[in-house]
Formats: sequence, C-alpha cells, structure tokens
Amino acid sequence: MNAPAGWTTVDIAIAGRDMLDGSKISCNYQLHWLVCYQRIFVIETEHEFQEQAGVPFALHLWACLPNGEVDTSYQGNHRLQFEYTESIPSTLAPPKIPKEIELFFQQGMSVTRPEFTLYDSTTTVQVSTTEIGPGGPSGESEAIAILPGEFYTFELILHSPQIAHCPFHGKNFIRAID
Repeated sequence: MNAPAGWTTVDIAIAGRDMLDGSKISCNYQLHWLVCYQRIFVIETEHEFQEQAGVPFALHLWACLPNGEVDTSYQGNHRLQFEYTESIPSTLAPPKIPKEIELFFQQGMSVTRPEFTLYDSTTTVQVSTTEIGPGGPSGESEAIAILPGEFYTFELILHSPQIAHCPFHGKNFIRAID
C-alpha cells in the first residue's frame, strides 16, 4: 500500500461465520500511524570526490526527499553503517572505511570526522551507507578518484655489485616513500 507521508488511518474489517452455529462474526478495527518519507542520503567527500592516497578525509551527508530537497526535519543522532566497492580490487592496502558511525544530523545534514582513508590510486571507490533500522535512508557516493600522495623521499636498493664509474650496474630498485 502506498500512502502519502503524514498520519494515515487504516480501517481493518474482518468477517466470518462461527463454525458451531453458523452465526455471523465481524470485527472492525482502526489504526493510526505515521508514514514517513523515503529519504535518500546524498554523500559527498571532503574534497569533492578527489581524495589523496593515505590522507584521511570526511564525508558530508544530506538526508533528501525523493524530489531532491534536503529534509530539514531529519534531526538528531542516527547510527549508519558503511560499505565500499572498488572499481578494481586493490592489490595494495584496502580502503579504511568504518563499518558503523553514529552521526548527529541537524537540518538534514551531517559531517563525519576525517576517518575514511583510501590508498590505491590505480582504482576508484564508491562509499555507500544505510541507517541501521527498518526503513532508514540509504545512498551511495559517486566514484571517488584517489590521487597519488606526494613523495617525500626515495630509497635506492642495490642488489648487484656496483662497478666504479658505471652508475647502477645490474638489477637495482628505486622505491618512492610517501
């Protein structure tokens, strides 16, 4: 049944016959309950879906109505669970995404602490969230590009014996350390 948001009244009528004497039996009952809007979370990262590898960032969340307007009546503490999907599974460290966070929403908006960290700049990540509890809002971010971190130093690993006046002879490695 689809009902408009707000208070609604449901009338329940049950009718039947008694199995012993065949007399009619009926019962009418009326229920009143609040029908809530189906909200959708709009999620944006701290740097508009361009996050640097290894640097923690925050998420901005808005609870929106189906027409896209922010639902300013969405207030208070709400417990959310988070998941992520990668465009290509990372061969490096997996993203650091908290499983659950309790957030305080004011006027339909909240911001997490910077506790989301992505590492592999060869992939993109989408973060999705759902409020814990029946009928809670859910939503997912756009693909988050992971920008390589700045390299501060390089490490030179020499495996082969080196010969004077012949730079980097044999099989050796240069590794960037960020």
